[in-house]
Amino acid sequence: MDSALSAIYYYTVGAALSEASWQAMARQSAESEEEWASRLGPYLSTATQDHPESLTDYVKRSASSSTGQRFRDGLECMVSGMDQMRSMNS
Repeated sequence: MDSALSAIYYYTVGAALSEASWQAMARQSAESEEEWASRLGPYLSTATQDHPESLTDYVKRSASSSTGQRFRDGLECMVSGMDQMRSMNS
């Protein structure tokens, strides 16, 4: 139980720190999210061209989903994995 709670705690703290960093960067650059994404688009195309299709799909899904949805999806993965581990140890 301690390990599970620690994992959820660190996941939550990490997500909050990432979001805070993103917002601070956005304020400093004075770009809207759309402007930043537009500027980043060509770089992402180049960075993913030599990688498996799954990486490109991940980047596209990530760019089109909300921060809250990505957090919920990740948390659901963690909880599902923990539940599976609990079932294996029973």
